[in-house]
Amino acid sequence: PRSTRANDIQWLWHQQLEAGVQFARTMGDTASASRWQQAADRVRMNFERDYLDAGGNRLADHLTADGTQDFTLRPNLFFALDMIEDEDASARTLRKAWEGLVYPWGVATLEQGDARFHAYHLVPGLYHKDAAYHNGTVWPWLNGIAMQRMIENGQVELAWPLFQRMNKLALERGVVGGLAETMDAYPHPGEAQPRLTGTFLQAWSNAEQLRIWYQYILGIRPDMLDNVVVLAPRLPDVLGAVDVSVNVGKGTLAASFDKVDGNRRYLYRLDGQDATLKLDVSPFPMHAFKAFPGDTLEVQVKADVLHARLLASDGRVKEDVKLAISPERRARQDRLDAMFAG
Repeated sequence: PRSTRANDIQWLWHQQLEAGVQFARTMGDTASASRWQQAADRVRMNFERDYLDAGGNRLADHLTADGTQDFTLRPNLFFALDMIEDEDASARTLRKAWEGLVYPWGVATLEQGDARFHAYHLVPGLYHKDAAYHNGTVWPWLNGIAMQRMIENGQVELAWPLFQRMNKLALERGVVGGLAETMDAYPHPGEAQPRLTGTFLQAWSNAEQLRIWYQYILGIRPDMLDNVVVLAPRLPDVLGAVDVSVNVGKGTLAASFDKVDGNRRYLYRLDGQDATLKLDVSPFPMHAFKAFPGDTLEVQVKADVLHARLLASDGRVKEDVKLAISPERRARQDRLDAMFAG
């Protein structure tokens, strides 16, 4: 029941225009690339004006037929936060969305204070299940984008308990190893946990859990169109040693994460593929390494310095850098921490 011009549809439209630009450039169609880029730029430029409230505290869910902003709180806004240039306004909106929509077991489709809110997906004889499907029912699929936005704002410790709960759901309830399509927002009276509903083994729920683990907690994000692999680990304090291998282009990237004397250490080995490894460890400056098959990137992080070495397969040091804390990144994180405090 979202009327016209939903916020996430604007985001999807912008993404499709940008994809069209890439396809057109690849095909040498410069006229279409230019036309679609101009359209994408107009969408982005107008979005904040049309959807953000005057105080920069709320993002409209949609615009009504007469152009009025409707501030119903739904999780669709998690996607559309990409379209807000004002980072502080985006963070304030994100905080309100987490407070209003995120339960320990997942993200609800409508805030509980709304008159249309249905806590239970299936209540035969009281209302049809579709009345609750997008009006209160929890969708574990939405946990992914909710955690991603928190991690992007440096709030790993807030996102981590929700990820742990997804693991617990996958291992202990429903189909072992799988996550359900939907859940109740509240446990039924006399029950300790909300009931699983919908499809009991839903691929998109699992896919988002895996995407967040690999791309935003371990922080390995290949972009092989540009032959770049972003390495942006955002591990919670409680997480110790992790070993992982992911496909990268025609090769693999093996990674090892651990702690030495309380300090983080990351090792990355690239095989079968060359790539630019773009290291992003906040609050230090980003740094790019040109790596070839067999190269290993060693990263040691201490309180005030990041030490990274790129080693060839024969152990030869190809690049050795020490990075001091970026005052700008430190100030940004301090500001965001204060906005999410409490």
